[in-house]
Amino acid sequence: RSLKSSRSVYVGNLPPNCSMQELAQLASGQGTLESLRMVPGATYGFLNFVHERDAHAFWSAGQVTPPAMRGNRLFLNWGKPPPIDPAVRRLVDEQGATRHLWVANISESTSADQLSSLFRQFGEVESVN
Repeated sequence: RSLKSSRSVYVGNLPPNCSMQELAQLASGQGTLESLRMVPGATYGFLNFVHERDAHAFWSAGQVTPPAMRGNRLFLNWGKPPPIDPAVRRLVDEQGATRHLWVANISESTSADQLSSLFRQFGEVESVN
């Protein structure tokens, strides 16, 4: 069944063992994600955008050219978005905040695992590039 458009886009038919990074990558360049959610062992997840217009643009693009991941055609629908923290919304709108963090002046011998371990105390680390 189709829900009313919202900030949350349901993404179905994900391949087994899909990572949070792979799910987030689907929305790359489509707008700022507020959060994403995957159900362990399930083949679906939710992309929660800060702005409904970005979610709608992502969903609309997916209706024209359905997204795929590892050979699976993905299905998009609307989800029920979680409440957005007003502070997060304000930081995105007023200061252009993103989910990305630039770390500089570290040794070239520092590994991705070391960085991930260091920053994990603040929340889930989706990727280290």
